[in-house]
Amino acid sequence: MTEFCINYSVPAGELYRLGQIPLDRFKLPDWPELIAHFFHSDYPFYVHFSLNLGCGELLNTNWQQVEALLRQGAAPYVNLHLNAPTNLNPHDPGAVERYRTNTLAEARQIVQYFGAENVICENCPLIGDKEYNLAAIDPHFITQLINESGCGFLFDYSHARLAARSLGMDEHDYIARLPLERLRELHITGIRTYQGHEEDHFELNEGDWAEMHWIETQIETGQWPRPQIVAFEYGGMGPVFEFRTDRTAIAEQAPRLHRIFSHP
Repeated sequence: MTEFCINYSVPAGELYRLGQIPLDRFKLPDWPELIAHFFHSDYPFYVHFSLNLGCGELLNTNWQQVEALLRQGAAPYVNLHLNAPTNLNPHDPGAVERYRTNTLAEARQIVQYFGAENVICENCPLIGDKEYNLAAIDPHFITQLINESGCGFLFDYSHARLAARSLGMDEHDYIARLPLERLRELHITGIRTYQGHEEDHFELNEGDWAEMHWIETQIETGQWPRPQIVAFEYGGMGPVFEFRTDRTAIAEQAPRLHRIFSHP
């Protein structure tokens, strides 16, 4: 069964309460107060962790909270983000190799602890001048990390499109090099030019809708496995997301995406 989910936002919550958007769960950031509030609400939800591989952050992670949410069913997976540290020189082969070796070692440790079936890793983009992430968006490295660690793949479609453009590659050719046979969760949004560079987490335009139907074809024809979760990552909480949280867009696009991706 594929669950259709959407980023929680105040407008999305209101639309759901009024029965105007169909969904299986809201997708929440790992904010303790927000999670506690949802545990006392009637809203179905799951938690998306802000865990970055290879950036020296995991020692400070509250793993007890992660374990508790996984055990309670509030987090279907321990999701990891494949980013590079901001001080990495992507043109230094030695530094890149050390980063990739350390990142793979971290992924293996987490998989060993939680079990491969409970861990997924997400591909990330290169946006604007964040050149350090060149080390993380190489499709060969992404595939190596997924295969050698044994975890599943959280495929962020907009991230892949942005990464392909940064590398000067055809988007579908880049995607074909990713480990889609390990697909567990799929994230979708639109892409817009914002503050001088292309960025995701916007509503979909007509070109984006054509891509949604292409994804549908890949799944329906068996080219990709059917994901457990499809998340529409439009809208949200806080200044990063509130300016791109339009109630009308949510009301129009969530039901349309639900028809495409929600399957029993």
